[in-house]
Amino acid sequence: MKKYRILINGKDFTLKGENKKYGFYTTRYIEGHSEDEATKKALNLIREELKDKVVKNPAENQPEMFVEEIVELESFEDALVPGTGFTWHPQK
Repeated sequence: MKKYRILINGKDFTLKGENKKYGFYTTRYIEGHSEDEATKKALNLIREELKDKVVKNPAENQPEMFVEEIVELESFEDALVPGTGFTWHPQK
């Protein structure tokens, strides 16, 4: 399988205890047969991480996630696979 580094940009997330929207950036290191497969795996992984932890959006106002960059790697070297954490920022 091929190895990928995928940068994800999230928008319009409502965090628990907050009344304003936040966005985030996060990177995941994923193996897949193609870019499309790796992207789907990364997005599903992030959805699972956020589902019960920090996100609380109403059904009519769902957040969005976009792939900002995907790079095929020869190896994961010293990367923490698949990666964790989010860099959150308030939206205007």
